[in-house]
Amino acid sequence: MAKLPTLLVLALVALTANAAPSGKHVSAQAKSTQRSTQTCSNEANGGEHCGDILSASPAASTSISGFARRAIRSRVMKRVGQDTAAVVAPWEAACVKAGGGDECNAIASAAARTLLAAANPCAQQDSADAMVDLANTLSNDAEMIRLARIFAQQPRNTPTSQAVSYCQKAPKNAELAGLFQCQFQSVDETNFVGGLTVGSPGTIPFGQDAPLSPPGSCAASPEGPIPDGFQLLDFLQEF
Repeated sequence: MAKLPTLLVLALVALTANAAPSGKHVSAQAKSTQRSTQTCSNEANGGEHCGDILSASPAASTSISGFARRAIRSRVMKRVGQDTAAVVAPWEAACVKAGGGDECNAIASAAARTLLAAANPCAQQDSADAMVDLANTLSNDAEMIRLARIFAQQPRNTPTSQAVSYCQKAPKNAELAGLFQCQFQSVDETNFVGGLTVGSPGTIPFGQDAPLSPPGSCAASPEGPIPDGFQLLDFLQEF
């Protein structure tokens, strides 16, 4: 047991060196002025766990205490979330303004849940289709459709800092054709939820035959992923 502190220090130093964020990521975070304030109450209905999701570290497990392993794993495997209700609020406001009535809140609430990590890969796209469907009954309301297109590309939560799989079917509405979600900046774009590697089914957006370049990008953010917890809408001038 006398050697325990030395082993712990060496493990932490090695992990810190390997997991240090790139200069680009640090720069993006330094400029951030808005962060998510989501609490456990928002996740409770979606089946997600609050806080970091931890995964065993085989290399450290044979010589480091359980407490030390938890500290190391929390550095490597981090939950990335957002205020899902705030994401759909602009669409709901546009819907109410257009005369959508009670359907606005029902569709928006369902859409917010599709951004949780436990959601089906196509649930987000299905909700975007529901948004467009209602907009089409309200004189094809342009703002509702625009916001539905942005929602379809909003990053989804991930419990393990892994990228989230893409829907593998075409959307119902032509307005959503070719759209898929961005990823958050801190996720590992080479490792998808479930342990999938790039090139496996679900790791390439529907209709494409090669991995995304740059990884984590989408039509509304072609330069790459967006800062953790942010709304895609905050970065757009026009879309």
